[in-house]
Amino acid sequence: MKKILIPTDFSATAYNAAIFGLQIAAATHAEQVVLFNAFQTPVNVGPDPMVSTIEAFDFESIKKDAFSSLEIFKQNIAVHNTGKVDIKLLAESCILSVDIDSICNVNDIDLIIMGITGGTTLAEAFVGSNTLQVSKNTNVPLLIIPQDATFNPLQNILLVSDYNDVENSTPVGSISRILDDTKANLFILHIDEEYNDDEVKKSKAIDSLSKMFTNYTPEFYTGSNSSFVESVNDFIQLKGVDLVIIVPKKRGFPDNLLHQSYSKSLAFHTHIPLMLIKNKQQIN
Repeated sequence: MKKILIPTDFSATAYNAAIFGLQIAAATHAEQVVLFNAFQTPVNVGPDPMVSTIEAFDFESIKKDAFSSLEIFKQNIAVHNTGKVDIKLLAESCILSVDIDSICNVNDIDLIIMGITGGTTLAEAFVGSNTLQVSKNTNVPLLIIPQDATFNPLQNILLVSDYNDVENSTPVGSISRILDDTKANLFILHIDEEYNDDEVKKSKAIDSLSKMFTNYTPEFYTGSNSSFVESVNDFIQLKGVDLVIIVPKKRGFPDNLLHQSYSKSLAFHTHIPLMLIKNKQQIN
């Protein structure tokens, strides 16, 4: 993990995510953290939409202001840069959720770190949606930091697997790099939500995953609970998990336990950082 992108809108949630990101960077010996602000140039339109009265704004001034805000932001989090990681400032006029992969490609980004805000049902529908939109539009691993999360050394990492087509869907390379960087233990958890596991399929999946991660001696567990989220959170508490990895998959498969709604629920309801890594079939 060499370069980490931390988008920020200068909110308290983004501030916490940036602090967490610097600590992750130090723990994994990252070379650089890129603090990124995606700004949009405002346009004023007159009261009559049929009359062209668009007011032009000074683009360079807006970009300069964005960099100034980033510099202040950098100074505010500098005390947490214990690893003395190089911090680069980047501001671009773009829509973050649309242009995220372009930004990552140009800057050789290995990991994106963003915060997310939980709360009431209404808040869950609106706050943090930018992070979730980014997760849909990027092929780069995304680490989601809950608003009240504090950094702990990554000693125990949990991969949640649905055991479906693991040979073609498991992003082995990305997960292995995280394990190499952190030296963490790997737990693999399968949730039998319907209490009807196919034992032959389960055995084949465990065998395949054991071979994929043979250098990390993974431990396998099965949770039997009608609530996916409760089962994962119970396991987190039981094993002292420091990071959860989910491989989001597309909707439309009745047996798919890891479609977007589950990832969203976990992102809003757990205090543990959640990493979303696209499976190999979803990456072009």
